Amino acid sequence: AVAEQECVRAIQREHERYAQRRVTVHRRLTQLLSLRAAVFSPEDQENRAIISSMWQHIKGKTSSPPPLTPDEAAEDRKLWGSGSQIPGEDWADLGFQRGDSPHSDLRGSGLLGLH
Repeated sequence: AVAEQECVRAIQREHERYAQRRVTVHRRLTQLLSLRAAVFSPEDQENRAIISSMWQHIKGKTSSPPPLTPDEAAEDRKLWGSGSQIPGEDWADLGFQRGDSPHSDLRGSGLLGLH
C-alpha cells in the first residue's frame, strides 16, 4: 500500500510538471505568434530601435544604422552625393535582400524576423 501511494504521488508530481510545461510552452507560442503577426513599420520608433540595436550589435556600437527605406536612402544620396558606397545599400551586408529596404524582408515574418 505504501509503494502504491508513493507511485501515485510520483505520477501526480509528473502530471503537475507536465501541466506547468504546457502552460509555459503555450505562453511562449502565443508570444511568438504575436511577434509574427506584428507588422514591422519603419515609421514606428520602437521598431526602428529594435533594428538599429540589431545593426549595432553586429556592426559595432559606434556604427550608425543606415536608412531603412528607399526614400530615406534617396534623401541620403541627395545630402551626401554618390560616393564609393551608395548610402542605404548597407542592409544587404546583414543578409537582407534589398540593401535599401530591410523592412521588405520582414513582411512575411513580422517582428519575429528580428528576434
